[in-house]
Amino acid sequence: MKSFASVLVVAFLAAVALFLVSACETGKGTRALTVEPLEANLLGETNNLVTFTVVEGLRELSLPLRWDVANTDLGHIIHQAGNRATYERRTPHGINSVYVEDQYGASGLASVRQ
Repeated sequence: MKSFASVLVVAFLAAVALFLVSACETGKGTRALTVEPLEANLLGETNNLVTFTVVEGLRELSLPLRWDVANTDLGHIIHQAGNRATYERRTPHGINSVYVEDQYGASGLASVRQ
């Protein structure tokens, strides 16, 4: 009787472990993200916007993406949707970095010269 109960407990624990393993989602965004353009040039009086795009490679892109800039005094992200974000400059001169990260922590980087 004691060994039968032990077998039932082991079988139950194995079933729970199997369920938990099959219920976990595999992280697809485990590599660096590629951002295009890698370097944007906003020099000049009329050029204030650039749209950055994360290009999918051999793996599926893990949306949603989180976009950010290094220096918000120089510029900011004014719109983001899917794999794109639009950067707008605030001040005329400087170099800013644009960061992007997917929901699994894969990240990418681009720069803006203005």
